[in-house]
Amino acid sequence: MPNRTVKKRRRSLSTDFATYRRHATDLLQKHQGEYALIHGLKVYGTYASQEDAMKEAAKSFGRDLFLIMHIVPPKDEGELFFGQETA
Repeated sequence: MPNRTVKKRRRSLSTDFATYRRHATDLLQKHQGEYALIHGLKVYGTYASQEDAMKEAAKSFGRDLFLIMHIVPPKDEGELFFGQETA
């Protein structure tokens, strides 16, 4: 039987990543070089540093899943940062 928690995480992060992609052009024009905090279908905010985005994510979402993307052109994209639920 499949692990439902794992399926839920994949679905949630896929949603978050799709949300980033939908907003990428606007984010690049207005916030290039910053970090976007994404939770589900919403871009929660942009932050000057990864650390600031992580602090806000911890405060706002606790152990719920979230995604932090460095707002750079696709050719320069690197790491993804995301929160994890714990059992």
